[in-house]
Amino acid sequence: MTGNSYLNCSDESIRRHVREEHRQLNVELDKLFACCLGDQHGCDSQTDWKKIRERVHRLRENMAHHFREEEEGSCLDEAVARRTTLAPEAREIEREHPELLAELDGLISWLDDEPPLETTLQIARTRLNAFAANLKRHEVREDALIRRGVGGFGEDD
Repeated sequence: MTGNSYLNCSDESIRRHVREEHRQLNVELDKLFACCLGDQHGCDSQTDWKKIRERVHRLRENMAHHFREEEEGSCLDEAVARRTTLAPEAREIEREHPELLAELDGLISWLDDEPPLETTLQIARTRLNAFAANLKRHEVREDALIRRGVGGFGEDD
């Protein structure tokens, strides 16, 4: 955790930044699920498969950017600067980044190799649900660490 720190930002700025970063990732996930991964019927598998692949690649890019920002100096750094006892947990959270990206890379590789059939759409939904749950757990851990280091999130979270 080195680089561009948020040390000169207000607590609210830090919390707002984290909320916005997580919101953007969740919007990407929502768009993925809207690509016929929900319980919709009458989908065009070919068209939806292409959309799914495009959106998964976009999510991957956004996550890599978000993780890079966290690792190069971020809100986690600010939380640790204020409460140094949080450093081990912050490092643990950062170690999850390559694991989450690898999980998403596996899904991307699978999507690139599989034919766009209804059964593969169902498998894609299952894999994406598992990934989304892992990402959500990660976000919750980040939020909790920042809350303990910087202060509580507002009522609008």
